[in-house]
Amino acid sequence: MFYFVADKSGKYVKLRGLKKDLKLIYEVFSRYAFINDTASEKHTNFKSRSSLNSHFLYEIRHCYKGDRSIIKDTMFDDLDESISYECMFSWVYILFFINSIRRNMCFCELTKLDQSIMLFFEYWIEKAMMDYDGKNANNLVMYINHGISTDNKYIYQFMRKIDDKLISMPNGKKTFRNIPNLLRASNELTKEYIDLMTQLLIEASDNNIDIENLDWNEIEGGCE
Repeated sequence: MFYFVADKSGKYVKLRGLKKDLKLIYEVFSRYAFINDTASEKHTNFKSRSSLNSHFLYEIRHCYKGDRSIIKDTMFDDLDESISYECMFSWVYILFFINSIRRNMCFCELTKLDQSIMLFFEYWIEKAMMDYDGKNANNLVMYINHGISTDNKYIYQFMRKIDDKLISMPNGKKTFRNIPNLLRASNELTKEYIDLMTQLLIEASDNNIDIENLDWNEIEGGCE
């Protein structure tokens, strides 16, 4: 058993589950996080999605190993094991991830287990959104299944920039309700996407590097 629950800040969502189930999620998504179809690489940009996907695997691996939060969870009272392991992701990141991993799955033959984990994952993300702000979550729910351009060569850099904007905003439902506006920049059909691409091109030029090599940990004013 695993599930998602929204953090009170409006910026993050928590993934909670039993150790064995979090390990299962890790095993399933690991099969699709770093696929390499050389015949399609030019058009599908696996490299950038791999960079994005790796963070999820890193966090969930440390989570089930006990390096993140460990809590007593009433969700599992009817089971022998009542300890739940918890890790946290920003809403922006988890939506980018689920779209990215789904895109990779399109190039593979899925088992029924893989499909069920993906559906369960989507169900709990949507439920967490609706439980947090049912009256206003619908505009964000749509991004679970579409709206993020996953063949963007710089999808990882786009995620980092959009995520940075979210994290810099104040806590609360007002920020949560603004996430769909931030995510407009993830869709190649929008002006916001073009504006963000232009911003990245300028930053890369100023640092004399390619966009894919931008590292905001080393650039003043960038992402943490």
